[in-house]
Amino acid sequence: MEMFAESKLNTKNYRTEALFRTLFMLMTILLIIPVLIILATLIYKGSAVLSIDFLFTYPTNGMTAGGVFPALLGTVWLVTVALLVSVPLGVAAAIYLSEYAPENWFTRAINLAIINLAGVPSIVHALFGVGAFVIFFGFGTSILSASLTLAIMTLPVVIVSTRESLQAVPQAFREACWNM
Repeated sequence: MEMFAESKLNTKNYRTEALFRTLFMLMTILLIIPVLIILATLIYKGSAVLSIDFLFTYPTNGMTAGGVFPALLGTVWLVTVALLVSVPLGVAAAIYLSEYAPENWFTRAINLAIINLAGVPSIVHALFGVGAFVIFFGFGTSILSASLTLAIMTLPVVIVSTRESLQAVPQAFREACWNM
């Protein structure tokens, strides 16, 4: 009798695992194929229309011809300003909440509010942005109003992801950093 012979239970587990691994691989491939077909169709049919002129010219004829440069530029500005607002605030809030804030009812209430804000639909954030930034603060319909609204919408995600990243750091690494 061999000392390290595999039991029948382990062999059965390996077969079951191999079966499920193959099954999940096939499901993954079946999910990726339609996405690749859509992407290939977009590239094939869109390559005739997409050009450098289309991307970097202004619209003409009442927005029925020309390019999309103002829309692209507006998107870049919107995302840049939103990130410049939400990332520093979110990272600072996460560092404070995970490292310095005392564990009491107020901190728990803030954590609950952050988690609840992450689940609020974007249309509610948009209505808040219209009411607060467009009407109350008088910024009007501008990139600033949209960027601040987007920053408020992304702030809970930044805070939660930063806190989880900070909590994943082992205590030994933290203590080593404090000694430096």
